Amino acid sequence: MSSQDMVVLALKSAQHDGGVVSSQDMVVLALKSAQHDGGVVSLQDMVLLALKSVQHDGGVVSSQNMVVLALKSVQHDGGVASSQNMVVLALKSAQHDGGVASSQNMVVLALKSVQRDRGVVSSQDMVVLALKSGQYYGGVVSPHDMVLLALRS
Repeated sequence: MSSQDMVVLALKSAQHDGGVVSSQDMVVLALKSAQHDGGVVSLQDMVLLALKSVQHDGGVVSSQNMVVLALKSVQHDGGVASSQNMVVLALKSAQHDGGVASSQNMVVLALKSVQRDRGVVSSQDMVVLALKSGQYYGGVVSPHDMVLLALRS
């Protein structure tokens, strides 16, 4: 997939600078139409995350190695996230169907300008994913609770 079709998640160091990253450090997001166990999803409403092989090529990805991102309006513990500025990630079951998700199996991905504790993150450079508390304080983050998403254009 081209750079326009993909986003790369740095899972370990959370310090992605556009360089080479190993399969242990990365997850690849397919932004265009791709297969998953539930059928074909389009860019308009879904994104697929390949979590294990990080070799997603548009083929079928099982619930064992992927996460489904709902891009449209969806409930999460913090309230309603609109398709304009939020995405909800189902982290555990990978079976998010647009219903309510608990803090145990969800993270909120801010796609547009959004407030965090250390200022505003723009969608043009970075997005911060809070995996546990939903609080990002800046600085180095642990793979156990945070992921940084580099949005390259």
